[in-house]
Amino acid sequence: MNVRAKIALLVVVMVVLPAFVQAQQGDEYTLRIYDLRDLDAAFAGGAVSGALSTAGHMFGGRGGVAVGRGAAPEPTTSGSILARIAGPTALAEYEELAPGIFMIGADSQGHETLMRLLTDLRALFSERYVVDIVSYTVEQDDAPRVGSAAECATPGARHQLVVVRRRATSVTSVRAEHYLANLDPRLAEGVFAYSAQVREVVAGLQLTVTVGAGPQDADATSVEAHGRISHIEFDRATGPEGGGSGAAWRVELPTISERTIDAQTQVPFDQPTVISVVPGFNDGEVLVVAVTVSHAAE
Repeated sequence: MNVRAKIALLVVVMVVLPAFVQAQQGDEYTLRIYDLRDLDAAFAGGAVSGALSTAGHMFGGRGGVAVGRGAAPEPTTSGSILARIAGPTALAEYEELAPGIFMIGADSQGHETLMRLLTDLRALFSERYVVDIVSYTVEQDDAPRVGSAAECATPGARHQLVVVRRRATSVTSVRAEHYLANLDPRLAEGVFAYSAQVREVVAGLQLTVTVGAGPQDADATSVEAHGRISHIEFDRATGPEGGGSGAAWRVELPTISERTIDAQTQVPFDQPTVISVVPGFNDGEVLVVAVTVSHAAE
């Protein structure tokens, strides 16, 4: 090999070898701080299967993502979320420095992948909707079809709230009724009277509503609603006059009737839509539950 050939080969080695080594080793490993406290709030009240550690390595066989069979479910936290979404990625290790604050080590590709996953995850739980729920009664012959447009002139119960997509939210619209539960006879200083026992009972609409957990597009979203509608009627028992009061006593006996609501329906945005039709509390009537879903203002 002549001198020129040797020099050319040396130049090639000097240029190609560093690039080859860098490709084999990957980008420089760096530590970064991530604030995931917003995920703690987004998943508040949820649960995951098994126990998840919040410090350690993210590769199989190196500890860190430990799922214990038979362990009691723990509340979903930023640590368990991180373990779930980061396990399949190329991250190296992480440590929780404070609640929701993590130090994570990875190369640039690993950090980029994690940021993309966190952005996607936050987007799923940042969409907010205004939900208007009404219940009303119609004649059985006029019962609407589930999924049809709702026509409600006078709602029996109404509740409006803002919900986060995919998060189950409790809806309560009830009325409290006080009633005379009992009359205890009392005799004091030769005067006979009654001591009233007043109690309270509530009835109305009690649901758990989830928006957007199922199929959704630009025109409609899924709505799930599970719960009950209850109604109170009072039977009044009246007794004879007696004692110094000179008045008849009367005791009210409440009867509570319930109807179960289990609904899962596609609802067009900004259009009142029937999601459930159940037997009414009076003969010849049905109860209708309808919702209107609108995008919440930013």
